[in-house]
Amino acid sequence: MRLDEQVTKLEKSVQTDQYGEEQVTYSESETVFAQVTRGTPSESRTAGREEETTSLTVVMRTSAADGITREDRLRWRGDDLEVQGRISNPDRSGFVTLETTRVR
Repeated sequence: MRLDEQVTKLEKSVQTDQYGEEQVTYSESETVFAQVTRGTPSESRTAGREEETTSLTVVMRTSAADGITREDRLRWRGDDLEVQGRISNPDRSGFVTLETTRVR
């Protein structure tokens, strides 16, 4: 397995503004090496608008994935990726698979 792509971990932060509304922001924490595989894009129609969804599978060392939850995001090649799930790999000890989708 080649971990030849740079992926930046983004941490979620929630603050309440002066109107009582929650403002969600993501800040860069660290860049790690990973293997990124694109899935097949799909299209759906929501409220009369076509939306494209692209899934990506990100594999990284378990130590690099420490602390990453579904609340966090990743940045790869300028695209923000929302973490959909985290899978431990019993057959690949030391690695974690993150299922993600591109955020528009």
